Amino acid sequence: MFEVKELLLSTWDAVLCLLMPVVVLGTMILGIATPTEAAGIAVAYALFLGGAIYREFTWPSLMEALKNSAVTTASITFTIAGASVIGWVATAEQIGPKLAQTFLSITDNPLLIMFVINALILILGFPLEPLPMIMMLIPILMPVVKQLGIDPVHFIVVFTVNIQLALLTPPVGANLFVVTAISKSTILGVSRALIPFLIALLAALVILIVYPPLTLWLPKALMG
Repeated sequence: MFEVKELLLSTWDAVLCLLMPVVVLGTMILGIATPTEAAGIAVAYALFLGGAIYREFTWPSLMEALKNSAVTTASITFTIAGASVIGWVATAEQIGPKLAQTFLSITDNPLLIMFVINALILILGFPLEPLPMIMMLIPILMPVVKQLGIDPVHFIVVFTVNIQLALLTPPVGANLFVVTAISKSTILGVSRALIPFLIALLAALVILIVYPPLTLWLPKALMG
């Protein structure tokens, strides 16, 4: 009886946890909420779970969570501000077209240039957050991509996969530290466990770069 009760409780916990991504993604997909509003819904749901269901949320813990959120938000805001300046300078100085000419002076093979660009994105993705990466690199790289005749949708999908891969790559991938803190493990232990997944993700990235129809068939099917 005790084992059955424990199983039911664990199943209930899993259902409650799974409801959050379903609600957040569902409201965005159905057009009910913007991403910012969906984030607010997620916060309200977390408060509801912590306060009404599990009853583990206290005022001191809430104040601590708000303080940590304020510090994180401020640091990200300053980073975005710096990235915005860099993006504006890159656009004003026509760094993108100049970079395109530099690449074309070396080779006119779009596939080779895509590999060079993605190697740059992967390296820069180790220390940087995704949002600053997007704001800094997209204004610079998009003119290069267009001049080479690479589909912008294909490039953005590959860019997104690449920066997510960078967040998991040892030894300085940001998500490594998050997983280590949650699991109470070590960076070395988590890094070893990630190796098969990193190899698979890297192989998937290479396949996406080499074979663009994998990323383009769905947009073309939806948009004709």
